[in-house]
Amino acid sequence: MKRPLLAAFACLVAAQSLWAQSSQDLRYSPPSGGRSDELQLRSWLKSHSKVRRKLASVVRDATAAGHDIPQDLRDAPGPANVQSLKERIEQAEPIERRMLLERLPGMRAAAFDACRSLSTCARAPSLLHVENPSLVDDAVVALIRPWMILQNARGKELRIVSSAGAGEQLVRLKLGGLEKAVLEVHASPTPMGGVNVWLYGRPDPSALFDQERRALLAQGPPALPGSEPVR
Repeated sequence: MKRPLLAAFACLVAAQSLWAQSSQDLRYSPPSGGRSDELQLRSWLKSHSKVRRKLASVVRDATAAGHDIPQDLRDAPGPANVQSLKERIEQAEPIERRMLLERLPGMRAAAFDACRSLSTCARAPSLLHVENPSLVDDAVVALIRPWMILQNARGKELRIVSSAGAGEQLVRLKLGGLEKAVLEVHASPTPMGGVNVWLYGRPDPSALFDQERRALLAQGPPALPGSEPVR
């Protein structure tokens, strides 16, 4: 009798652990600045029921929108397709124009793998577009990565909080030492198919990141233990 009871108890503990992981905020105190942070974030995005429901809704709407796009725009760009894109670009609004430009051959940047270090992250991305809705998680991670690196360099906490209610907002970022800053990750399907994932904030996220990054780089690398001058 003991073994079945122990097995049932172990299942209960595992279920409670999974529930806790999916319902709690994600906290880095501070982030390590490495790929382990991203793995933890990806796991949290997949296990958090509220975030998952919102992402599933975005993917569902984006997939439905994609079926209404002319086949020539869904296929890989060829000469005729590029001409069609150029015509769309001329008529598009600024945000949509930027997304369409990324579809032209040679114009797509490796944004998902950008900002691996503070020194090489000259500009934190604030908006990403994914053609394949299944890559929304990758875009979310790519937008949050610079702030992980920044908080690691500052030695400050980063909290990722799920947003309440309906709407485009997925998560909020809370930066230790910058409590007045408001940063939110949003996602929504586009009329041309795919999903836009962007960072909204007050003050402007790009300006805030640039300001804090410049201040850190101006300090120079941290001194190694024992490197202080002998008095």
